[in-house]
Amino acid sequence: MTAIQTNGLTKRFKNHVAVDEIDLTVPSGSIYGLVGPNGAGKSTLLELLSGFRSPTAGSATVLGMDPVTERSQLHLGILFTQRTMYRRLSALEHVRSAIALHDSQLDAVELCDRVGLRADTVSRRVGSFSTGQLQRTKLAIALAGSPPLLLLDEPTAGLDPDGVKRFERIVHAERDRGATVVLSSHRVHLLESLCTHVAVVRDGTITSSGPIDSMESFAHAVEPAPAPVYSPSGGAE
Repeated sequence: MTAIQTNGLTKRFKNHVAVDEIDLTVPSGSIYGLVGPNGAGKSTLLELLSGFRSPTAGSATVLGMDPVTERSQLHLGILFTQRTMYRRLSALEHVRSAIALHDSQLDAVELCDRVGLRADTVSRRVGSFSTGQLQRTKLAIALAGSPPLLLLDEPTAGLDPDGVKRFERIVHAERDRGATVVLSSHRVHLLESLCTHVAVVRDGTITSSGPIDSMESFAHAVEPAPAPVYSPSGGAE
């Protein structure tokens, strides 16, 4: 079965094409990684899949539905690094609100503990949080409804090594539960060890994709293109 299918998915911002005719198939139950340099279009692609943005052209089907016109019916767990939070609310208040929104039976304190938020932290206002603490809170919010599909944009940003290992365990547990996970990351080794599938994104397009064990090393995907070397005559070599 397929969790996500896109055909010619495109997003333009004035004269800039952020996502350029992307065809993507994400199998149900997979851990699908999106890798590429900053500005490649990974975040915009996830925004299109979540229904936060409407495409300029092309189409997307997410869990059998249109993520824009049927967004209210989609059950997704979403983490965006740039997502705004209510600075005066605590982590526990954010997570409890998310659980209530999904009419879930999960316990907010246990969920905060699961993502690595200490007991002496969860009652503090998130306005005082570090980047890593904010990421943990956002992950707890994404998990609050036990969604069948998780869309996670740079979920390990700001996490220390122990936090990354905890995140890996959570992703594996979610897949064991039956969920599909799509995540973007610059951590090539994380994707190589965690994902079942990967897509390399550059300049708004997918340059290669497939099962992780069928692809050659994709470390070059996050490396900048080499600068041209100019000869004394003024031409580029």
